[in-house]
Amino acid sequence: MGGNKLAVFDLDGTLADTLRVDHRCFIDAFQIEHGIDFTDDDWATYQHTTDSGIAPEVIERYFGRPAKAEEVERHKRRFVVLLEEAGRAEPEGFREVAGATALLAELEARPDWHVVVATGSWRDSALLKLRLAGLDRFDLPLASADDGEAREEIVAHGVSLADGKGPFEGVVLIGDKLWDLAAANHYGFGFVGVGPGRENLAEAGASRVFDDWCSTGTVLFALTEEAAGCAA
Repeated sequence: MGGNKLAVFDLDGTLADTLRVDHRCFIDAFQIEHGIDFTDDDWATYQHTTDSGIAPEVIERYFGRPAKAEEVERHKRRFVVLLEEAGRAEPEGFREVAGATALLAELEARPDWHVVVATGSWRDSALLKLRLAGLDRFDLPLASADDGEAREEIVAHGVSLADGKGPFEGVVLIGDKLWDLAAANHYGFGFVGVGPGRENLAEAGASRVFDDWCSTGTVLFALTEEAAGCAA
């Protein structure tokens, strides 16, 4: 069984298949609250690929001045309202990534594995998406964009939420984007990828990438191998 291991999951596109509706609501909130109609929605071009990093940078780009805290807060509140409305109108936009429930249940049943979520989403929106995807039953510790602008800060906070469960023989970050892989590399963590961006992840050096989580046993083996191959 080995020593304790920690799995740090991203949320959007990793546990919940929410990327499309999340993207749309995030953009619409700028138009409603600030009259911003924009096409600069390649988040990889922003300094920090998190809600708390992108929101002020969008405002700064379009108004030519630093964003005010009140402006960011207005966008955040509107964004959550739009997500709530979308959840009622199109619940299919908030489904789990296939196999996520089974994978989390298997990890929960294993005393040598511990799980946290570290997401670039704001906490309120993350909790909403976990609930709508039916994943709130696991009551996972959650690090969010409320805990920092940089993804590395959020991941570090997520690891800190597991204090008392360690020491860990290995930490594995699980995500669907290149910035998730970059955060794993930053800390020397293992990495397991998922989703339609698997080719980009593989090209960037990720050796274990899945279409979804349906092959639970194979995924668990990959997680264990990645944990064994990294420094906690």
